[in-house]
Amino acid sequence: LYITGNFCGWSWDSPLTMTEVNGSRDNDNTTAKFWHMVYIDASGIKFNTARAWNGNEQGFGDITLDAAGELAGTIVNAGGNIASSAPGWYLMIAQAKAVGRKLHYTVTFNRPNVWLMGVTTAAGNWSEQEAAARFSVPTTATGEFVSPAFARSTTANDYLRVYVKVPGMDWWRSEF
Repeated sequence: LYITGNFCGWSWDSPLTMTEVNGSRDNDNTTAKFWHMVYIDASGIKFNTARAWNGNEQGFGDITLDAAGELAGTIVNAGGNIASSAPGWYLMIAQAKAVGRKLHYTVTFNRPNVWLMGVTTAAGNWSEQEAAARFSVPTTATGEFVSPAFARSTTANDYLRVYVKVPGMDWWRSEF
C-alpha cells in the first residue's frame, strides 16, 4: 500500500510505502495488516495499492475508521481525503480484507510511538513498551523521532531492536 499527501506534493512518484505486519495474513490470504508513520494535516492523505491516480485510491469515504484507535477522534473528512483536526504524526494501521473482488479497509490511527527493545534499555530486557525506552515524537512534519539515550552499554553479542506496537500483535511483528 502507498500513501500520498502534502508531504510528497500529492505525487505517486514519491509516496510512503506501508509495511506489512509480519504474520498478519490469515490462512486463506484474504486479510492482511499494514502500518506506517505518517504526518496527517488538514488537507489529508489518500492511499492505494498502485502508485497512481487510477480510481482505486482510498479516501475518507472509502474506509472504515476504527473507532477504537487512540486518535480516531481527530480523523476527519477533507474533500474526500483522510485528514486531521489535530495535524501531527500518526501510526496508521490498515487492515485489508478481500471481499469478492474488492478490498475493504479498516484503518486505525494510533499515537506514533516508537520503542527501543533489548539490553540497552533501563530495564535491560525484552519487555514491551518500557516508558523510558520510548522515542520522542516530533511536533512538525519535518521533525525527527529521537531515540532515548541508551541506559546500558552493550557488547558485540547484545542486541537492540526498534519497533512500533500494532495492537493485538507481538512487538517483533512490527520491528524495523
